[in-house]
Amino acid sequence: MAEDNIDEQTFQQDETEKQVVTYIEKVLQGKDYKEDMVPQWINEICEQTLEYLIKQQKPYKYMVNCMIMQSTGTGACAAQSCFWDGVVDGIAIIKWPKDSKEYSKNQVSAIVTVFASSLVPNH
Repeated sequence: MAEDNIDEQTFQQDETEKQVVTYIEKVLQGKDYKEDMVPQWINEICEQTLEYLIKQQKPYKYMVNCMIMQSTGTGACAAQSCFWDGVVDGIAIIKWPKDSKEYSKNQVSAIVTVFASSLVPNH
């Protein structure tokens, strides 16, 4: 039974990634890049993601970072680094669209990063 409780309290990276993709698609799918809309899109994606995470009622602090850019055919690099407990803490990094073949000129692309830091120490 203790293992069931641990699983219930663990950050679910795969499920979080699936949910964030749905939020990104809801906000960005089929839209052309418009610089004046980017702050609104970022807020919508971050707020929906945080609402989802909070509803999970797990003992975590969350940080959500969203970067939206115009697809121009140039590359973009990003990196995250954390010093934490790799057993109970977690990270989900979502690149959208997932397949680079889907990119077209003036299309929107995004990278969302979710950090989950456990409030319960791992013993």
